[in-house]
Amino acid sequence: DGTTSDTGTVSGDAKSLAKQLLDRVDSGQISTLDNGTGASVKNNLQDLADGKNPKTSKQFKQCATPPATADTEVDPQLLKFLVDLSGSNKLTINALTGGCHTANSNHYKGKAVDLGCSPQLQKSVIDQIGSKYGISDGTGEYCTGGGDHWHYSIGGH
Repeated sequence: DGTTSDTGTVSGDAKSLAKQLLDRVDSGQISTLDNGTGASVKNNLQDLADGKNPKTSKQFKQCATPPATADTEVDPQLLKFLVDLSGSNKLTINALTGGCHTANSNHYKGKAVDLGCSPQLQKSVIDQIGSKYGISDGTGEYCTGGGDHWHYSIGGH
């Protein structure tokens, strides 16, 4: 099981972290979007909880630049970040490894997440928690200025 250390960071393997995230989806603490590709956030999390690599959107023709692989590993740091962030914040996860992104997207490498915009979720809080796991926003995908999500990834790409 995932636990929180004395330093305030979450630990655990991908399987246990995904199970915690699914529990939070079931309780309403986390909302997810279904991107219509079969590689929805909830499906990604279920695959991880079952010990499998989650699917990307490769098999679906609607993506202009489909990913190179049909499934991918997810960096546990990303899951730790989401467990930590959702511990005290309601959030919407728009995309993990599914959805349509640029051809070399970190989503397809299991290193990025898109979070839905919410007035209750402050960017400063996301940044603070992300910094504990090497996660930041470096792409300019923000909720301000007409954006519809925050993009966070390992290393901020």
